[in-house]
Amino acid sequence: MLDLRYTREADDFFSIFGSFGKVMGQVEGDASSFSVKSDTYLVTATETCDAYGVKHRKGKIQNVGTAPMELRSVLWNFVYDGGEYSVYTQGNTWSYESLGSWQTLNATVSAETLQTRDCFNATPFFVLWNDQTHRGTAFHIFAQSAWKYSVNRRRLGFGGDKTRVEAEMGIQNTNFSVTLQPGEALELPDIIYYEVRNKLDLDAWKFHRYFNETWPRREMPVIYNTWLHCYGEVKMESVVPQIERAAELGAEYFVIDAGWFGEGENLWKKRGDWDESQGQGFRGRMHEVADKVRRAGMKFGVWFEVECAGHTARIFEEHPEYFFTYKGDRFLDFTRKDACDYIVDKVCEIIEKNGVEYIKFDYNQDTDLDEQHAAHMNWRKGHRAVIERIHQRHPEVYLENCASGGFRMAPVHGTYFDSFWLSDNQSPYEGVRIFKDTVRRLPPQLIEKWACMQSVPAFREDYTDTGVGEEYVQKIIATDDGYWDNVRGVRPSWAKGFLTGGLIGFSNDLTRMDDTFFREMQEHVRNFKAHRDFWKKAVCRILTDTKDLLVMQYSDMDSTRAEILVFTYNIRQAAVTVHPVMDGGKTYRYGEELVSGKALDAEGIRIPTAKCLDVHRIVLEEAE
Repeated sequence: MLDLRYTREADDFFSIFGSFGKVMGQVEGDASSFSVKSDTYLVTATETCDAYGVKHRKGKIQNVGTAPMELRSVLWNFVYDGGEYSVYTQGNTWSYESLGSWQTLNATVSAETLQTRDCFNATPFFVLWNDQTHRGTAFHIFAQSAWKYSVNRRRLGFGGDKTRVEAEMGIQNTNFSVTLQPGEALELPDIIYYEVRNKLDLDAWKFHRYFNETWPRREMPVIYNTWLHCYGEVKMESVVPQIERAAELGAEYFVIDAGWFGEGENLWKKRGDWDESQGQGFRGRMHEVADKVRRAGMKFGVWFEVECAGHTARIFEEHPEYFFTYKGDRFLDFTRKDACDYIVDKVCEIIEKNGVEYIKFDYNQDTDLDEQHAAHMNWRKGHRAVIERIHQRHPEVYLENCASGGFRMAPVHGTYFDSFWLSDNQSPYEGVRIFKDTVRRLPPQLIEKWACMQSVPAFREDYTDTGVGEEYVQKIIATDDGYWDNVRGVRPSWAKGFLTGGLIGFSNDLTRMDDTFFREMQEHVRNFKAHRDFWKKAVCRILTDTKDLLVMQYSDMDSTRAEILVFTYNIRQAAVTVHPVMDGGKTYRYGEELVSGKALDAEGIRIPTAKCLDVHRIVLEEAE
């Protein structure tokens, strides 16, 4: 919580500039509610803190004067003593999302997004680490706008031989100018922050627990999506054979990705109309596919990209005022009520015509143009309102958020979408890396991972002589990127490890999975469903993360149950020892053994490591 015993200066808490100059003065209040006021503005803030030290700060600035007031920068400020610091940041690029690294703070470490997609280039999350005390602070920026943060070492006084560290964060202020009329107010982005003592996983479990309690998940389904099976070439002959197999596998939703709409030479040019194709795709028979899905016991879903319009979209010709154009791309103007009404009605028309109960919302182009100079706040507000209006009209529909994979994968979107697609890169190897780094800033319950795998028959694995006709096996291969350009062999144990922690998805030709692997996936899905209540609230800890070994622990907050995954890479040791984080006062069942939480901490669990690129699973449950 704030400690106002040592500071009451406004610029220790806010970095707000405008036509009035800079917000300055004495801060009044206490740790849970404080404010600063002048004849022109009133800035108020509140802060809560939960039992685990997770703090949630909210605030707003109001025009209390008699004339319009222009805002040019609206940022929070957090102040620390000078010292030796490092900053953890995450870059975010297509198919290589959430790449994290530490940087020594010599002068300034900063990141921002200028685009409408708020994880384009970087993620709205960072950690400031004190190298002297070995403690830090994790910050999450819940911005309904383009955002920025900047961690600065600033000198104190005229001589400058002493410094302090300031962490500014909030609304992107490049070309920013918002005018508040008398009585109007602007909300600052919410900031969620907490102390970090574990530099490995950044104590992300605190945020997982807080997010799940504050914005609980509706469900964690098992899905099948057509994308990495047939991409935009959805046809009856390629899709219908997947329906029965998906149902047998245990899928609960069957989702048609891009390819069901548009006419002519390029379906992408018809985005915006959202009319089912009559001459391509299912040729006007998508309702038949939907009926087959429902008869198989699953729910039907489709793909949309409501933010964009293609170059030959009829709606653009009829209503060009619904859109704005930037560098040749067309974007729906969510600041216009008529444009929002159009897209809500069009999506709901498709929902009602086909009995849609799942929508994958994608967004594959972007813009930094905001003619209102408001850091996309009005565009984002309208976009959120569209999603919420669709949900109000059809609360039964599950809403997946996707934006070229992970370019819109921020916690703020988890407050009104049901889940995120992790990445277009569905390699089970790079996917484990992306997921592992992403859970440092997102709860695992929000994240979908898809199995994009199939069998290769008559494959000889090694040089072992196993007898005539016995040396050939069915080999499992997986995509090793965002396409099928590169493929790679994968063990079933790794496939199941990759599909653990978040939502389970499949996106491949299920008819080309051999029966043995198919049954293993069936069993994995059954186990997930049997413990779905556990996975819905489980927090994740990273126990080990080296080039040879990754250990991830999922557990409930009461430490009554845990599942620990041990991923071995190019490992050469005969065994590894894992030290779970459990309750020292409890006794746990591990297989047929009983072991105390105290012993688990002191002695750990020793696991043989017979293979590289393998996964060992440990299940601990409190003994009755």
